[in-house]
Amino acid sequence: MDTTVKIYDVEKPSISLSYWQIAAIGIVPVVGLGVWYYLRTRKPKTDLGSQQNGVPIIEKAAVVENTTQTSAVSPKKEDITVTSDSKKPLQRAQLIKDAGNVFFKEGKYTDAIRCYTEAIDLCPSSETNILSTFYQNRAACHDQLNNLDGTVKDCTKALELNPKYTKALTRRAKAYQSLGKLSDCLEDVTSVCILESFQNQKSLEMADTVLKGLGKQHAKEAMQSKEPVQPSPYFVKAYFTSFPNDPVVHASDFEAVEINIPGQAGDSSISHLEHAKKMLVRGRYEEVIPACSAAVEHGEGLEPEALLLRATMYLLQGQHSLALEDLNTIINSQVQNTKITVNALIKRASLYLQSDEREKTFLDFEMAEELDPNNPDLYLHRGQMYLLTDNTENSIKDFEKCVSLDPNFAIAVMQGHYAHYRQAVSQNSMSGINRIIEKFKRDLRKFPKCTEAYILLAQILMDQQQFDDADKYFQSAIDIDPANATLRVHRGLLQLQWKGDIDTAMKMISGGIEVDDRCSFCYETLGTIEVQRGNLKQAVELFNKALPLSKTELELAHLYSLRDAAVAQQIAADRLGLTSLIGT
Repeated sequence: MDTTVKIYDVEKPSISLSYWQIAAIGIVPVVGLGVWYYLRTRKPKTDLGSQQNGVPIIEKAAVVENTTQTSAVSPKKEDITVTSDSKKPLQRAQLIKDAGNVFFKEGKYTDAIRCYTEAIDLCPSSETNILSTFYQNRAACHDQLNNLDGTVKDCTKALELNPKYTKALTRRAKAYQSLGKLSDCLEDVTSVCILESFQNQKSLEMADTVLKGLGKQHAKEAMQSKEPVQPSPYFVKAYFTSFPNDPVVHASDFEAVEINIPGQAGDSSISHLEHAKKMLVRGRYEEVIPACSAAVEHGEGLEPEALLLRATMYLLQGQHSLALEDLNTIINSQVQNTKITVNALIKRASLYLQSDEREKTFLDFEMAEELDPNNPDLYLHRGQMYLLTDNTENSIKDFEKCVSLDPNFAIAVMQGHYAHYRQAVSQNSMSGINRIIEKFKRDLRKFPKCTEAYILLAQILMDQQQFDDADKYFQSAIDIDPANATLRVHRGLLQLQWKGDIDTAMKMISGGIEVDDRCSFCYETLGTIEVQRGNLKQAVELFNKALPLSKTELELAHLYSLRDAAVAQQIAADRLGLTSLIGT
């Protein structure tokens, strides 16, 4: 049975929508190379400047606050200190501040700091707004002198006096960003976005940049200590369906097998590798890796096969460094069975793409093609890679090559149609779009149990605003493949886009968890909807449930970005006293 969705082209929101504003219908869907989700990142619309600690730095704003008219002529030293009793302390403070502004405009930041300091000392403590301006102006001087700690200190003083001072929040956020304190930066820029009602493009771009950097940072840290996650039986079967030429395990091995049936471990009548395969198809995943390791240690003559199955199991559990070790061992050895090496190269390519090493990714595909140019699996997975990296023309070529080698490879047929659809959209060809829709319907009659076809066609119909037909195809996919939790998520998202029916959508998506409580996509989607509803606490709880179920660094980075955005908005709302933003 053809089951899993490998490519799905729901675009994420443009940069003008922050992570807090992600519409539920724009949640990135499941994509993948069988085992993993490749989450496409949004492309920034503007160049956000140089890099520091891997995070683009926004240019400093050489601006100070001016509350009174002042001369552009540099003041003399004797004019700065006002000693006349005829002026009140506030008036004297304002005059000295004005002198500081002149020095600032001339680039004489040390003199400006001296003026602002004297103005701060003179200003009555009751004048909190004016005093906060003086601190912010002094912070601007520290900023220009690259005294980041001084900038943070004075911005903090300004904000203690005026918590909603956007200029001080923005300046401190940039200083935190330069210092690599991304969590603190995110809290400040989130406060700015809230105060600006998410209308300032530069603030949104900064928040988006920081979220991505923070998400990557958290994901990298999490991967170092991540516990293995046992995949769901549906996920495992779907993965092997995308490798019909796997030299060790075939998708057909899973047919008519009862999951988690009891059995005797260590059956001496079969090899350790055969025992590992039996445990795999029966859903007893915790026994697969030990059995493979025993096969390698005992030298049963099937070491490459055992290493490949163990690497695959590591992949399915999200243990990528261990998977890479085994795959490297296979690829660097003189394995007689070429199909084993090619399969290892395809799987290693997927790991390289997850770490954004595209050159290594396609180099592995080239090596695989040299070894076995007639392997359909190679062209399916490389075609997916091309489609994920927006190289539609080459993806079409690879899908066509795959189908020419295996005309009954239903997934390849349907993804080839989808690549042609993407091409027609890019060419604004309505006739081309209609032609592809008809091809989907035609080939559904040939492959009536190919879930992939129903899902991709439903997505196309959603794009074309044909919601009623899209819903029917999603339901057909669920009828064919009821164990696929992601189908219920996509149908729920359709209800939001089509009817704005949140209750029905939530019910459908929650039904996915009932089907597969290890589906991180379900929790992620529910969490994103809760963000839209203002229920930030519930959203964070749902994102936290999704995180341990994630299997790739890219997926983790995406989820951490969503969670960090919700946490930052919750903190900012508390700080600003905007309790209406926080769900109970």
